Amino acid sequence: LIAAAVLIAVGFKTEWSALLLAGGLVLLDLFWYPFWSAPSYRADHMRYYFFQTLSVAGGLMLLAVHGPGAIALEKRAAEKDF
Repeated sequence: LIAAAVLIAVGFKTEWSALLLAGGLVLLDLFWYPFWSAPSYRADHMRYYFFQTLSVAGGLMLLAVHGPGAIALEKRAAEKDF
């Protein structure tokens, strides 16, 4: 997952890295913050962090759909080929 984050930061293979990182975050989120089976005094805390991490995964999915933009390395490499 760290390698996918570095690839996103650099702008290389951004769409696939964002999908990999979003999927990994959702899976880890299900195991780290199971608020549905937590005692009542911890459920609110776990629910907050669950949905916070889920919103980051949603942002990564938007990045995968819309692309990295004009300053990404893969865009610059494609321009040099022409």
